[in-house]
Amino acid sequence: PGAPRQEVAEHDLCMDVLVIGGGPAGMAAASVAAEAGLDVVLVDERGKLGGQYYKQPVDPSAADASADRQVQDGQALIQRVRASGARVLRGVTISAAYGPSHVMAFGDGANYVLRPKRLIVATGAPVVPQRCEPSASRWIRSAPVGPTRMSPSQAVSPAVLTVKTGAATRP
Repeated sequence: PGAPRQEVAEHDLCMDVLVIGGGPAGMAAASVAAEAGLDVVLVDERGKLGGQYYKQPVDPSAADASADRQVQDGQALIQRVRASGARVLRGVTISAAYGPSHVMAFGDGANYVLRPKRLIVATGAPVVPQRCEPSASRWIRSAPVGPTRMSPSQAVSPAVLTVKTGAATRP
């Protein structure tokens, strides 16, 4: 009558700090918090850390990363995250937040309930092309800053730290 239902792993994780976003700000925040001795989980929806700015080559062995300072800097920050002891969930998407201490996510063949004491939202933003005058044939990139998966009402709490373009502010 139908295909057999595939079992999905369920994970309920508690941590001191949950960092949403694996770009430069998220990786830096996760590294510093973990290096300070906190239990940190970093979640990113992409399969590789780096975000838009430190986007890593699809096949690092085929790319000449030594020629690109931006890729090198990204690799150094990724190594810092790994060395810090922060747990990293790659390919995992935040699906809902019921306050800063109850976040739902899915991906990597599992569903997650994430229960942080503190939440850092460092999601960056999608790239939005905009015309650059006076030449209409030129384009620049502009990235509006702010959470891309959570509404402001879900992110307002003394337990939430929003990271915007390298600066940390409390909402």
